[in-house]
Amino acid sequence: MGLRVTILSGFLGAGKTTLLKRLLKAADKERIGVLLNEVGDAGIDTGIDAQRAFKELAEACACCVRSSDFERALQELIDRRDLDRVIFETTGLADPLPIIWRLEAIAGVALDGVITVLDPTGGETYDKDEWKAQVQAADWLVVAKRDLVSDTSALEAAVKTVAKDARFIDPEALTAALFSGDLDLREKERPAFALPRHSRFEGFVVSRKEAFDGAAVEAWFEALPKEVYRAKAIVRLKETWLAVHRVAQRMHTEPDAAPPAHGESRFAFFGEGLDRRSIENALAALATSV
Repeated sequence: MGLRVTILSGFLGAGKTTLLKRLLKAADKERIGVLLNEVGDAGIDTGIDAQRAFKELAEACACCVRSSDFERALQELIDRRDLDRVIFETTGLADPLPIIWRLEAIAGVALDGVITVLDPTGGETYDKDEWKAQVQAADWLVVAKRDLVSDTSALEAAVKTVAKDARFIDPEALTAALFSGDLDLREKERPAFALPRHSRFEGFVVSRKEAFDGAAVEAWFEALPKEVYRAKAIVRLKETWLAVHRVAQRMHTEPDAAPPAHGESRFAFFGEGLDRRSIENALAALATSV
């Protein structure tokens, strides 16, 4: 059968990494490898179990047929011969279909299914090509952030316009069923080949070695222009670390975040028509003002 690979997909800020952490915590009887496809050498999302097999694809596009980084990283996990499953978290802009095609061409692996995480507060993304591709490729859809909404009918209607046979599952049921073998992963009819669909969104990472003032960083994140759809950071303060996540106009902070292994502040930005130089200059000013 080969090493099982589960693809974890979802648009920018949908909640993929939160679900990944939940699955890893629940998988006490399975040996899980994690493959994370990031834009840039981010190293921002903290809290992934460092005791597990973990590979990060930085500056790599897993959907590109010409890219060897994805196959090389996956082969390293296969060669360990001590894993039961690999969970591959794609970027928030990835079309899973070319990734599926690549997996099916790699010896020693078996696609276990595609799980797409959806954000019920992100109605502005439902018309994006990337969001539609992720919904269409999914075997199962997980609605995150239910505590932030009282009605998911708009999301469900948007899903039905692009995938009439879509299947929803809540995070608790997914967690229980995935590792017990009770999850019915459907064999979907998929094209034999799919070319990469590169997003109109762009992303970049800024690294700084200085310590920052946490309140100033939070205020700056709050004031980011609408062109920045998704931003996240792990920031070194004078005595601790701060994690910041911003999706559209919604922001979440994690005081006393776990310090990253790389030991520096890193900021990642995703959007359309980003003014990279202006953002870099603003961060340099913030760093030198401490």
